[in-house]
Amino acid sequence: MRNLEVTGRVLSKEMTRQLGGKDHSIAVLSDETGTIRLHLWRGQVDQVNAGDTIRLKSAFARSFMQTLELSTWEESIEVLSRGSVGESFHRPIG
Repeated sequence: MRNLEVTGRVLSKEMTRQLGGKDHSIAVLSDETGTIRLHLWRGQVDQVNAGDTIRLKSAFARSFMQTLELSTWEESIEVLSRGSVGESFHRPIG
């Protein structure tokens, strides 16, 4: 699936690591339909924090090990509101 526009809240974000010589992190994004893993690359890693509400434009979804994951080629992710980790919540998947 391509050219998706997705708005959601970042529940958590892993520590940044180097993957193929580039900064990479995985966040968990939540909306009213559930949760999904979001891959963050390069400058995107520093734009997003747990608790933030974000909007992705031109996102795409792919299946990895039978799990749907999101990515975006956009360098800039729109942060609609800043939150804090204490404000985040967890919902069971499925």
